[in-house]
Amino acid sequence: MSISIDLQGRVVLVCGVARGGIGGATARRVAASGATVFAVDHRQTFIDQTLADIEAAGGKAEGMVADLTDPDQSALVVPAVLQKLGRLDGVANVAGGVPEDEWRRLEETPL
Repeated sequence: MSISIDLQGRVVLVCGVARGGIGGATARRVAASGATVFAVDHRQTFIDQTLADIEAAGGKAEGMVADLTDPDQSALVVPAVLQKLGRLDGVANVAGGVPEDEWRRLEETPL
């Protein structure tokens, strides 16, 4: 079954857009539904690959490098979306991962 979603004229922030992952697939699907995607990841190469896919399919996208495990960098994302695209209609936070030396129980995990 296919669900059609019309996101024409919307701006959607997608965090964690590596091409082969859930975030990359989400960004491509959101763009295919008509939204302009604002793509965020911690590596420019991940952003570039996903933006190239979106643009090759006729979609619109912007990107920004940010380490979302750093609260100071995370705080810059929404203002950047608003500055570049003038609005924000939705967010898909698909960023994930923990550095190997930081694995711990949930209740012991800092912000």
